[in-house]
Amino acid sequence: MRTLFLTLRMLTSIAALATLSHAGMLSFPPVELSPVSGDLAGYDGDTVTWGVSLMNNDPNGYWWVITGVTSDYTSTGTPGEIPAGPSFYTDLLSPYFFVSFFLNGQALAPNQDLNLSSPGSPVDLASFQISATADPGTVFGQLHIFYDVWDSNPFDPNNASANQIGSAQFDADTSVTSLSARSVPPAAAPEPAGTWLVGGALIVIALKMKRKPADQRQ
Repeated sequence: MRTLFLTLRMLTSIAALATLSHAGMLSFPPVELSPVSGDLAGYDGDTVTWGVSLMNNDPNGYWWVITGVTSDYTSTGTPGEIPAGPSFYTDLLSPYFFVSFFLNGQALAPNQDLNLSSPGSPVDLASFQISATADPGTVFGQLHIFYDVWDSNPFDPNNASANQIGSAQFDADTSVTSLSARSVPPAAAPEPAGTWLVGGALIVIALKMKRKPADQRQ
């Protein structure tokens, strides 16, 4: 019953994404990207990752439920484009919140840091895979962190009176740069086989010459 209760509450929170309101640009605090600039770079075929530091500093003492992270980046399949196909973008924050908070019957409490093991340090936010055939260049887009606001912990099975106050989002300008293809160091030139053969022959001749006087005395 407890699992069912928590699942229904989580599904209700996710469904509220349809009524999200714009909350303005990313603010510092309570949210900070890693890197702070939001600009990532990598070579063809690399997967680069944004991190985020986040603390619930809601002035009303409300609880937060992270419901998703989306981006404005798109993939059209054009040869040489930077995104690696339709699955180039991955939301990493939602699975983290699900495992660290939801499965433990918790939402992000007032004045609580998102990173439970190391408060203040970033957790993974989202990743971007650069195409293996990307041309050098930069693409720009925003990341959107969606969250629901509750007057108490909605995942507490002993709290049937939790009410959703609303929904909001943090928005951040970001970019991804594809560098020139990673250079591969040339392989070391092998020693010519003839050199080893000639060296071996000289050694054999030298040994025979040393033995010759002994043979002549016989």
